[in-house]
Amino acid sequence: SAGNGFGAGLPPRAANEAAWSYARPLLADPALRPGCPEIGACRAAFGELLRIRASTPAFALGSAAEVRRRLTFPAAPDGVIVMHVDTSGLDPRWDAVTVVLNATPSPCAHVLPLPGGNVALHPVQAGSADEVVRRSSFDPATGTVTVPARTAAVFVRAPDAPSGEE
Repeated sequence: SAGNGFGAGLPPRAANEAAWSYARPLLADPALRPGCPEIGACRAAFGELLRIRASTPAFALGSAAEVRRRLTFPAAPDGVIVMHVDTSGLDPRWDAVTVVLNATPSPCAHVLPLPGGNVALHPVQAGSADEVVRRSSFDPATGTVTVPARTAAVFVRAPDAPSGEE
């Protein structure tokens, strides 16, 4: 049959049979079957996440002790996870990396403790093929990050410029 194979069969019985009654009509619904544009967009987004991971030492901490020392989870609204990594002394480009996972169906505007105004969307996402993730932003006047619905945004904080160099 024509297509990309999505929804061609139910998942293995052993661990999934209880969900078959729920999954069967969803898998049969042609409106839920991704086409070439959706698959291409997913591939591009995944490639961007891999580039962020490969270029950002915050996502390659070498030990559990480093993770405990550098990683925090600031308070966030329901449906939103915020992960903050202190990268001082680890990455000369950034003092911190903050990931905001907005799993809600609405945009999220949330004040975060990100001192300094040098916070921006990660360069890979700032140049993303995905216009939705590019709408993620940081307001230095209020410390508010805004992340669209169902979006994972990575923010980076550059070191403050030494006085006299601004």
